[in-house]
Amino acid sequence: MFEFSTDDGLVVKIREVRLDDAPSLHRNCLSANTLEQVKSYLERDIREMEKGYKVRLVAVVGEEVVGNLEVDFSRHPLTPHIAEIHTVVVNPNFRRKGIAMRMIECALKAAEERDIEIVKTEAEAKNAPALKLYIKAGFEEYGRLERGLIRNGEFDDVILLKREIAPRKWRS
Repeated sequence: MFEFSTDDGLVVKIREVRLDDAPSLHRNCLSANTLEQVKSYLERDIREMEKGYKVRLVAVVGEEVVGNLEVDFSRHPLTPHIAEIHTVVVNPNFRRKGIAMRMIECALKAAEERDIEIVKTEAEAKNAPALKLYIKAGFEEYGRLERGLIRNGEFDDVILLKREIAPRKWRS
């Protein structure tokens, strides 16, 4: 667990998700899904975490989950050195307080502890705050998928980003 205070005095705890986080996570971060879907995702993710395949982090203020981040570790035999961050969400009432950055830092630390060398993520080209966040966190663009998604009937490019972590001598 990691704890920090925001500039305005909020105490934020970042920790691995628990099944009992489902209602709060649904309310504050994943409201586009049903509560049952969120519970199902968490059950699956907790099984994956127990196997070492992923880490799902939440940011908690008081008793409420206000942030979410997932990092998946590659299971492919040719890419055991790669992980991917996704589903980074911070409740709008808690944005611009450093929560997403701290969750990314915790995810990068978890990746480094697993000898990961490359962490990938992606962002919508129109999502300037997300792109700024990832660049500030040390990610760099390595590609673009033109017309990579459709939101409300409009295409947007997907920006592919990566951050390299100090390489290790890889074990076969």
